[in-house]
Amino acid sequence: MSRSLSRWQAVLLGAVVLLGLGLGGAGLFLVGSRTWFAGDSFHVRAGFKGIQGVEEGTRVRVQGINVGQVVGIDQPVTPGGDVVLRLRIDGKMRSLIRSDAVVQIVGDGLIGGKVIEIHPGTDKGTPVADNAVLASRPSMELAEVLGDLKETMSREVVPTLEQARTSMRQVGDAADSFGKTSDAVRKLPIIRDKDKDPRALLVRPDCERVRTVFTESELFEPGRSALTAPGKQRLDGVADKFKGYDWKTEEDAFMDGYHQNADGGKFVTYDRLRAMGTNGFQEPAVDFKDGKIVGTKRLYADGKFKEGKAKFMATQWRGLQAEGKQAEKDKFPFLINNGRANHVWQSVYLDQYNDFVMDRIPLPFIQMNPEDMMELNVNAGDLVEVYNDNGSTQAMAYPTPTAKRKQSFMLFAYPTGPQGNVVSKGVNELIIPNYKQTWGNIRKIADAPEVTRKLSLKSLEYRAS
Repeated sequence: MSRSLSRWQAVLLGAVVLLGLGLGGAGLFLVGSRTWFAGDSFHVRAGFKGIQGVEEGTRVRVQGINVGQVVGIDQPVTPGGDVVLRLRIDGKMRSLIRSDAVVQIVGDGLIGGKVIEIHPGTDKGTPVADNAVLASRPSMELAEVLGDLKETMSREVVPTLEQARTSMRQVGDAADSFGKTSDAVRKLPIIRDKDKDPRALLVRPDCERVRTVFTESELFEPGRSALTAPGKQRLDGVADKFKGYDWKTEEDAFMDGYHQNADGGKFVTYDRLRAMGTNGFQEPAVDFKDGKIVGTKRLYADGKFKEGKAKFMATQWRGLQAEGKQAEKDKFPFLINNGRANHVWQSVYLDQYNDFVMDRIPLPFIQMNPEDMMELNVNAGDLVEVYNDNGSTQAMAYPTPTAKRKQSFMLFAYPTGPQGNVVSKGVNELIIPNYKQTWGNIRKIADAPEVTRKLSLKSLEYRAS
């Protein structure tokens, strides 16, 4: 059974329908005005060698703002020619997009689709004309980016990393070498007076050590820190060992030691040595006569021998007798000769406390041929490391034109760089270490520091005219 609508119901229904149609039309108009720009819009074109992922409807952006879309794709006219994209742009962009604008296909995010990005151009360009052809810029695909990155890594980054590893190894070697010179720096003038190593004051490896050890029960009451009578007696006994060592001067120690204990020492005093000046005597002393210490008579001092004359007899060279010396010579390029020098006394054991000497020779020197130094990029006063399979040491480079190529001379026992560090344990048939014939390598570890840069480093040789 049907029921007819009243007049007012029909009017209301019609109004609802008309309102719905009006709203739908307005929505279509708004969408169209935003996306299709059917009203005020203009067209531009751009050509690309490839448009992977681009199709009609692909969005167009200017500085990240959606301003249009692709409305057409024209095929290349010739093989290898450009694919031309026709773009519809919102008319509001006319004044922004200039004739020198550039079009590029870019990715929308790392793995998103494609969009067309227009770089507006500059103020020097004129507003773009309708249907103008804009310049294009090749797009970078992710695969291409990764490929270029891999190529760049192989060509530049990997060698740089390898160079960095090499540099780090060199820095490590230099740091190790500098670590070995820490004691040397502490002994330099000025510094040694300000930097006292408490362990070095207590631990003296070159001194005699007599150790006495007591257990806790030998000194203290059980479970208490109270010294027992037997414990006190034991400690008093140790204290007695230090009696007689209260010397005030070096002469006191000399008189207590050499004078009282050495063979012939009773004839020797500081005053008698001073009186003799630089005229020494052959130990042991046998008398003190006419104000002079009389030493043991030297053999053949009169030039007379049992057979009438001293004979020098040639022998056959038998090569390097010390074990490993020949292999060392074959492996390393430099002869590291060594010995004493007139500029310092012996191993500097006294001169190291003489500021005048240490200011002149703050570090051990190694005399080298200037051409060898040039090959190693070493300048006068630079710090170098001398090393081989036995160890390493360090010195300041001292140019010496008279030195033969690949032959050097270094102070033998300088405390801040002993040459003995590179001497092997091999001995000759007389069970004597082969100190003089040592081979090693030399490398620069630092430019000349302040303490060597101020030195003249003139020739150490004196030539009589």
